[in-house]
Amino acid sequence: SQIRADLDAFLGSEEGRPAWEERTQAYKEANPGLATPRAREEARSDIVVCNETNLRNAVVAGFEDRKAAELRGIQIHRLQILQQLEDLEQQWTDSTASVAAHDLPKVMFQADLVASLKQETWYLAGMEPVPDVPQVQQDVRSPAASPQSRAVPGVETAYAAPSSLMSSA
Repeated sequence: SQIRADLDAFLGSEEGRPAWEERTQAYKEANPGLATPRAREEARSDIVVCNETNLRNAVVAGFEDRKAAELRGIQIHRLQILQQLEDLEQQWTDSTASVAAHDLPKVMFQADLVASLKQETWYLAGMEPVPDVPQVQQDVRSPAASPQSRAVPGVETAYAAPSSLMSSA
């Protein structure tokens, strides 16, 4: 795939090669007797897994951002409709203020509609500040020095070395 080709290009670059070598060295130190080609393979695999995890997290974050924006848009639309209802209610109140109750049309404007809508959960939730959506940090270029564990947001063992490679201590 294009992503893996880009990653291979990165690992061959001046910036990527040192990160790959550092990761390879960490594997060799954690697993005495591990051949260099196998350590390089494991280090590359770790970087690929981390890259894929970061890309997946970025896509998920993008969808979550879009969902949050859609929800905010719906809430704004609801509030705009409520504002229009408030305006209509005020127009009704103003136009009927001087009219005797027995002269009003049989079909009445529901004067308490806006007040009742303002007690609805969606309205009350809309009055609360909307929290910012956290952004996922993407960092594929600096794998951890320890092959046993690498903290990647949302992934506990993105850099864990396979148990078959771990030295028994």
